[in-house]
Amino acid sequence: MPSEESETKRSEGCWWKRRTLLEKILLVLLLIIFLFLLVLIILLALGIFSFKPQEDDVCTSYGCVQAAASVYNNIDFSVDPCDNFYNYACGNWRKTHVIPEHRTYLARFSVLREEVQVTLKYLLEGESLPGEPKAVQYARKMYKSCINITNIEERNLSAAIDLLDSFGGWPALDDRPGGYWNEDSFDLSLLLSKLMLYYNNPLIGFYVSVDSKNSSARMIFADQPGLNMPGRSFFLKGRNDEKLLAYENLVKSVLLDFGADPVTVDEDVNDQIEFEIALANITIPSNWRRNSEDLYNKYTVGELATTFPEPTKFKFVWKEYINNVFGMENINMHIQDDEPIIVEEPRYFDKLFVTLEQFSKRTVANYVIWSIMQNRIVNLPSRFDNMMTEYNKVLTGRVGSGPRWQKCTSYVNNNFGTAVGRLYVEEKFDEEAKSDMNLMIDGIQKAYGELLEELTWMDDYTKTLAKEKANYMQRKIGYDDFVLNDTVLDAGYQNYSMTEDNYFENILKLLNLWVSGDFKKLRQPVNKDIWTSAPATVNAYYSSPYNRIMFPAGILQPPYYHRDQPRSLNYGGIGSLIGHEITHGFDNRGRQYDKFGNLNQWWGDEVIEKFINNSECFIKQYDKYSYPEAGGKLMNGYQTLGENIADNGGLKQAFRGYRAWVASMGKEEPSLPSLNLTHSQLFFVNFAQIRCSNHRKADAIHHILTGQHSPPRFRVIGTLQNMKEFADTYNCPKGSYMNPEHKCRLW
Repeated sequence: MPSEESETKRSEGCWWKRRTLLEKILLVLLLIIFLFLLVLIILLALGIFSFKPQEDDVCTSYGCVQAAASVYNNIDFSVDPCDNFYNYACGNWRKTHVIPEHRTYLARFSVLREEVQVTLKYLLEGESLPGEPKAVQYARKMYKSCINITNIEERNLSAAIDLLDSFGGWPALDDRPGGYWNEDSFDLSLLLSKLMLYYNNPLIGFYVSVDSKNSSARMIFADQPGLNMPGRSFFLKGRNDEKLLAYENLVKSVLLDFGADPVTVDEDVNDQIEFEIALANITIPSNWRRNSEDLYNKYTVGELATTFPEPTKFKFVWKEYINNVFGMENINMHIQDDEPIIVEEPRYFDKLFVTLEQFSKRTVANYVIWSIMQNRIVNLPSRFDNMMTEYNKVLTGRVGSGPRWQKCTSYVNNNFGTAVGRLYVEEKFDEEAKSDMNLMIDGIQKAYGELLEELTWMDDYTKTLAKEKANYMQRKIGYDDFVLNDTVLDAGYQNYSMTEDNYFENILKLLNLWVSGDFKKLRQPVNKDIWTSAPATVNAYYSSPYNRIMFPAGILQPPYYHRDQPRSLNYGGIGSLIGHEITHGFDNRGRQYDKFGNLNQWWGDEVIEKFINNSECFIKQYDKYSYPEAGGKLMNGYQTLGENIADNGGLKQAFRGYRAWVASMGKEEPSLPSLNLTHSQLFFVNFAQIRCSNHRKADAIHHILTGQHSPPRFRVIGTLQNMKEFADTYNCPKGSYMNPEHKCRLW
């Protein structure tokens, strides 16, 4: 009889055989799953493998969701990015944003600027708090006087008539209020110096600024003046040009409103326009003024009369004019014959007084008085605003004047920048942006140094100097700390006194404070640490004499920057601007200044020649672009050269800086929700989207004629066409529109 043990073994041996095929398969699968889970638990325990759900690789923070929505809503996904990246990145934005009637264009930066203005309106309209700095109180009073339209209308022309009387009268008004001009006592030196009380300088551009060859000191400068239309070309298209006729009509309309005789006004204004055309003809085109060395022509004040002989018909004496300006209240300086002065355009002054002699005293006086009144009619009752609107319709296509509060916030911010900045910084600025920006600038400057080493047209010695200049650049981020110090802030406004019911006089007082403040700096040392921009400014800057880049608080917000949006967007936005401003230190103007901000040839002749030769590539590239918004007019690649160089070099630096940051993190950033785009692609998208814009045709044409920047679409297209990294990121076929065979490069 078999034992119990042997029965059991026999039973076990038969168990597997008794299982069905399906049961056997299921048992094997269970064993495999068990072994897989066992191995996974061991790997997890050892930290060799970590499992995260897929959604953890997508950034779902508020900042990322906002950024994703913005990017998505602006892109036109029906456009192939390799066919036209501007139309791809900005296509939907351009379809969904309409230019307001009071604007000549609408751009993302102008939308941001208006958002800042809304904040300033809210802050300026608030009541003064106990213990509030006097500077802020003055800013509020200035705003209230500007917004008080009822008072401005009631006062009508009274303040303007007083101003005209102080100048000796407006000839075209004859014996009406504000007229009574006397030809026999007409003194051009005295009249021009009186206009300088309000920083108005027709005929002679006259100012005090940093000495280009010794940036620790200041000098007196004389230059050709600005004209009363946006550029000389507006006066040189023929007497019947539509824009010139609109300007002529503006002058007539203002004079008639002031009471000029309708019988004589046509002749007066016609003669004035003829004089302005002659003046435009002797000014030097901006394209001929690119070489800073050519603009540095040193004389003494005593030499001016012999070098540029004074007119015989007009009473004008160089030394009298200069000492009248420096003798004004709050300056009280006497200028000797041996005082150095830089004459930037001797070619203009060679012809100025000869041209004056061809016209009557009455005509020249009418022109000079109009030059200040054109600037001041915007401070008079609203009917003058309507006259300017009619003029601007023809000039730029703008058909409205915009809300009053916008004009007032802009003016107060421009003239009480640090006081308004105090309110803005406390309300809006993220202090962490300063440290974040410093890290980005460090990385982008390092990228500039790396790209510099790759250049084949520059020798090693000059590369070393260029790297030194880049590393020596001063940086200003957000705001100057003193705006939060009541005592220091108020000290900057110690001579101010604003009233709420004298808007026109407030304007004149501010202008006089600005001019006297600037001219009395002639003997003062240059403080290179001082800010030159208001905190609530939506812009960025490079200064050659200071070798400084500046990023005010106003621009450190989306779409340019936000600490909670992906770094790809920050580097494509504010990062590309950082690179742009750095590169301005090495463009066709900035390269002429050394690391200390002095005009100094620190490059050898051979390197300069190679730079100029390589620059030609950019000129030819941008010359070929036909601007559809301007009816297909061609761009001017030479006029926009400096900005094009900065755009191209800056983007390369920013992209390399971003990829270095990613490498330092050891992994890519989490994706943005609902966007099937890599972060390298998002970098280029935001570079383009910060430049999305719509333009009226007249404004686009105006931009072609006068703009130093390329139109936004070509700032995007031109830069990306030259960048291999962009073509690789979007897999653009060689020879496609966005990846042409030939590419331009300097930096």
